[in-house]
Amino acid sequence: MATLFESGAALLAETVRTQGVQAVYSRNGLSVTIVMCPAMTGNRGEGEPVTLRSRTRDWKIAVADLVLNGEATEPAEGDTIRVTAASAVEVYRVCGLNQGACFERDPTGTMYRVHSELTDVEDLP
Repeated sequence: MATLFESGAALLAETVRTQGVQAVYSRNGLSVTIVMCPAMTGNRGEGEPVTLRSRTRDWKIAVADLVLNGEATEPAEGDTIRVTAASAVEVYRVCGLNQGACFERDPTGTMYRVHSELTDVEDLP
């Protein structure tokens, strides 16, 4: 029987899949189209003020959905996320925040929180 925490994590993963945005996640020429959900980016500076020099965005991605070339993978710095927004495509680069890791995994191991920064906006043809 699933714990309340596990049930909540499963509900979050299903909500991301049904309510999120479709995006293309890419690495080294490999890509997968998956549904992910934008999340609030936490820029914590260990008690020091943090100055943002770029537009950052976190993404919630179901661990089971991040599959490249038939193999499950973890997010890596330099990966890209392309999201169509209104009349443009926003391109994000996966990166660590505050010299930290580029992603976090939830305690149940079902969801990634991937950190990224906006690097380009391309007009749709």
